[in-house]
Amino acid sequence: MDTDDNTGYVSMVRNVQLYGSSLKSDFGGHSLSVGESLFLYASAGNQYQASVASLPNSLHDSIIVAAGEGEQLIHAGCPPGKDPTMSPRLLNVSVLTPAGNSTLCGKPLAQWEDRLLNVTAGVAPEVSIVMGWARAILGMPPV
Repeated sequence: MDTDDNTGYVSMVRNVQLYGSSLKSDFGGHSLSVGESLFLYASAGNQYQASVASLPNSLHDSIIVAAGEGEQLIHAGCPPGKDPTMSPRLLNVSVLTPAGNSTLCGKPLAQWEDRLLNVTAGVAPEVSIVMGWARAILGMPPV
């Protein structure tokens, strides 16, 4: 979903997104809440940008299964002078990569744990498990 046209006040819940760059929110996008969602095999880092401090975006209770290692939360780099842990506000988010190496502003997620609310990095499971998660989120019966 592309919300970089000053889009605001949107709530998106229980979505599964395959490929792409997850939520793109820069150029004025604000007050977005994304939760209980699964983002699969993003080819680039997810584009959560720092927004206006009083109108933060949030990502909660979600899983990002990334195609590669490294930056998976901020695509366009870390904004100078802004706290990358505040927008989006991250709560109960797992970032899973092939080897379990995910970073925020070039630092492992573990180095931010005092400022992130239960955001963890881990190793992505087999595709069959991930597809089971997707089916559950979408209310589809197991295979």
